[in-house]
Amino acid sequence: MCNNIIFYHSSPKGLDAPGHLVNWDKWLPIVMKQVRYTNPEAKIYLVSNDDTTFPGVEHIHTENLCHDRLSQFRDNYVHMSTNPIGHERPAIERWLCVSEMLHRLGNQPCIFLEVDVLVYEDVTEWFKITSDYDMTYTLGHSGNCTIINNPNKLHELASYIENVYIHRDRTFTSMKSIFDKMQANNNLGGICDMTYLKSFANRDDVNVLEHLEKHKLNGKVFDDHIRIVNDWSTKEFTLRMDLKGYEPQVEMGFKHKDIKFRDGKPYCYNHDCKREYQFRLVHFVGHSKLSIDKYITYEETV
Repeated sequence: MCNNIIFYHSSPKGLDAPGHLVNWDKWLPIVMKQVRYTNPEAKIYLVSNDDTTFPGVEHIHTENLCHDRLSQFRDNYVHMSTNPIGHERPAIERWLCVSEMLHRLGNQPCIFLEVDVLVYEDVTEWFKITSDYDMTYTLGHSGNCTIINNPNKLHELASYIENVYIHRDRTFTSMKSIFDKMQANNNLGGICDMTYLKSFANRDDVNVLEHLEKHKLNGKVFDDHIRIVNDWSTKEFTLRMDLKGYEPQVEMGFKHKDIKFRDGKPYCYNHDCKREYQFRLVHFVGHSKLSIDKYITYEETV
């Protein structure tokens, strides 16, 4: 069974991007150490637009991977979101990079993870428990944990996304209409990669397991977002952060899932199911990344 793991990271160079991405050098090494620790036999790849490397992780520069494809996409890209282009465009074009990585790996199944996800077990089982599906999404249409069992469908997704901008067909017109209506109603957001993931999953020839976090496969959970608490036990975090435009440090309070560790594995109690569940991974979105070091299970010497 293949156990290829792909991460994609775009450093905010010259593009406006959310402030919590600026300190990526503090949390990205933690993510790489954790996945290497829990998956010593896996082939781990980091696709990124800088030259940062990590032990046991093969680094591949985006420009070396798919320069021509990305250039064509960027030439045709139309930004349709109130979010910064440095946030939305890399999130969309990462699917082109994943497609190119799959070609490079001989179209073997792989797992694509966002770079703010901590993994707590060997991922080999993930392919087995989702083998009936082409791929998986979390949070409905989010790619924080995409288990790709059928690489051909991922290639179709990538082609679908880039063709929207290249050919400017009915899908492009529909996307632009959605964004124009949002603008007219003073709504934030717009067209993002999740828009395309949702649209693609609606096709009759695609079999996607959506809301992976709701399917407690083999009694374990794929976390959607540590700050989406719903029926989970919670606890409060107060973080002191350096934020642009404020005094050196600002206190901000957050409510997280109350994750407790036992034998190196994370657990949390679910009040609806009236039981505790082990988590396969935990996803640290936004400023929750600032607490990520509290959730490692590797020794600091790793």
